[in-house]
Amino acid sequence: MKVIRARFKAVLIAVLLLAIILCSAVIYTMETGKTPLAQAGTVPRSSAPAEVVATPASAVTYIPVETPISTFTLNVDDITDFVYTGNCTVRELMDYVGVTFGGNDIIEPSLDTKLTNGAVVTIRRVSYAEETETVEVPYETEYVADNSMYEGEEEIEQYGVTGTTINTYLVKRSGGKVESKNLIKTVEESAPQTQIVRYGTMTNEVEETATVYQAETTKVEEETTVAQTVEEETTEVEETETVTTVTFDGSYQEYAYSLFPLYGWTDDDFNALVNLWNRESGWNPYSTNRYSGAYGIPQALPGSKMASHGDDWETNGYVQVAWGLDYIAGRYGSPSAAWSFFQNNRWY
Repeated sequence: MKVIRARFKAVLIAVLLLAIILCSAVIYTMETGKTPLAQAGTVPRSSAPAEVVATPASAVTYIPVETPISTFTLNVDDITDFVYTGNCTVRELMDYVGVTFGGNDIIEPSLDTKLTNGAVVTIRRVSYAEETETVEVPYETEYVADNSMYEGEEEIEQYGVTGTTINTYLVKRSGGKVESKNLIKTVEESAPQTQIVRYGTMTNEVEETATVYQAETTKVEEETTVAQTVEEETTEVEETETVTTVTFDGSYQEYAYSLFPLYGWTDDDFNALVNLWNRESGWNPYSTNRYSGAYGIPQALPGSKMASHGDDWETNGYVQVAWGLDYIAGRYGSPSAAWSFFQNNRWY
């Protein structure tokens, strides 16, 4: 009987101790309103580049419990983790998982926002860095007149060389992607070298070529003066004619002049055309620029362009004239404009 009483007393003492421990835990929870939380996940912890780490078991943080355990999604620069804890603010969640952030980082929603079950928190790391880029600088071309060379001839005296500069940019990245790129400094690494081209201004060779060609291949008649009516005005009282004198030097010139009404060009335009093609080829359909390869009466470059007006463009001066007039009309509008451009630039 004494043994039974002793055992009963021991059991009773053990039950009382267990009850005291449980009551203490309940009282602590009721007084503090706190409870332990699960461990953090695997998202990056700071705004500086870092390896993915986990919070040690000893770093358990307590957050006030207002609702049962909730699930939050945490995105840091496209790396996603799931956190299981009680409802809390964004700032408390950051402290809990050990994520730090810089002053430029973007956090959505704001730090003081209260989170509820299923909430998503996104952090985009914002960084600034200087980056350099090498850029090519094109060279310029300078043309120099040379009276020791014939017109139409060109020679490169100095070849152009491309230069380089080094540009420095301030690059802003957000979430690992470039958001802005601003130029802050330019340094010349090497200056470009100007290309110098000499062009001929002598005309004797062209004039002699034109004379020989006219004498030996065209068999044209002697120079004649033709009076042609270029404008007519009719009134109720009388009819008035304006007569202009033009000079033809070969059948190609006559052919060219016969096409002028199609373009609405004047006799002044015809004189400009004669001057232009005298300088370019002497109206020789076989004239070839030995430097550029320009060919024929209009000096087409390349000559094969004239195939649009005839398959025999290499030998047929009339095909060349027709192509040349269309070219002048399309590019300059009139021979006078083309001749003016040639006088200033030595080509057209």
